[in-house]
Amino acid sequence: MPTPLQRLPSAPMRVLVVDDDREVRTTLEVVLSAHGYHIITAADGSEGLMRAERDAPHLILIDLMMPRRSGLSVVEHLDRWPSRPRVILMTASTEARHHQLGGTARIDGFLAKPFELPSLLAMVDGILSPLADRFAAAPSPHHLQPRVKEESATTAP
Repeated sequence: MPTPLQRLPSAPMRVLVVDDDREVRTTLEVVLSAHGYHIITAADGSEGLMRAERDAPHLILIDLMMPRRSGLSVVEHLDRWPSRPRVILMTASTEARHHQLGGTARIDGFLAKPFELPSLLAMVDGILSPLADRFAAAPSPHHLQPRVKEESATTAP
């Protein structure tokens, strides 16, 4: 099955990866970008929220427990947005209350660390494929771009 990017090459789906573990961020960036997604990364919840506001990702993969701002705090903030990105919550926590968060309406997916990369890819594709289909059916945003008047190649004497 083609990834959303393969079906919509002019508009890659943006995925924000927020995790305080550099190795997790790097691994997810390499794997997801190899599958056609445009990856943005952040090292903590505060930076993740700033990047979400700036880069408007279609999906956020976010760790639950991080310094400065938790993943749950970011999700709660995103819930106040009129149109928010999809969210997959990741956690290495074994506490039952954290795993129960995966069943809340605010979260589109839940991954317990460590997770298998095929499971992650299936979840990401499953969440983003319907969005890619919707964007593919919409008119191209290129018609909204202002046209730049080209300067004449000849100059007046």
